[in-house]
Amino acid sequence: MPLQRFVPQSDIGKQIYGEGLKEGRSQALRSLLAKLLTRRFGPLSEAAMSRIQDAEPDLLELWGERLLSASSLDDVLAGVARPPIRS
Repeated sequence: MPLQRFVPQSDIGKQIYGEGLKEGRSQALRSLLAKLLTRRFGPLSEAAMSRIQDAEPDLLELWGERLLSASSLDDVLAGVARPPIRS
């Protein structure tokens, strides 16, 4: 039996569903970036992991592109303001 895709009917349902999809994609991108950075540069510090977790999708994509030519983790994450430290 083929799987049926959930399609929200109400406007609020569509909005919530869309936000969930967006967050799921962002989490997948964060996870992939962390794995690639770890493979290239070794274990990531808590500060680097925190920056990845707090970053917006556009910034994650930029870091992913930089990863291809960067010689260090600092080169990947350089030039972008650090988010405030979470307490």
